[in-house]
Amino acid sequence: MDLHYKELEGGIRLVTLRGKLDIHGVSDIEKDLTTHAAGECVALLVDFSQVDYIASIGIRLLLMTAKALKSRGGRMLILGAAPLVEEVLVLSGISQIIPLHADLGSATASLANPA
Repeated sequence: MDLHYKELEGGIRLVTLRGKLDIHGVSDIEKDLTTHAAGECVALLVDFSQVDYIASIGIRLLLMTAKALKSRGGRMLILGAAPLVEEVLVLSGISQIIPLHADLGSATASLANPA
């Protein structure tokens, strides 16, 4: 699992993941994801367009990160999940906690203008 970080306009932090979010993938990225999610009122966008598998431990990492962000006034969104990965996110209930967006425009607009 690879993680790439980029800061977007408006202070939105974009984390792009590539690979499998299984036990090995989580151990590869957990520290970096936590680092990029640190701070007050962080707007974190996680690009899932290159994630081809997610295991329960990956769901746990997302949930813990989202809860930590929320406790500090931040928000997290998931962008561009492939159909099978999106299905897992919906069936697991993660999509009720972390909104899913198909495109960058709608995701950044949602982060810039929280409901």
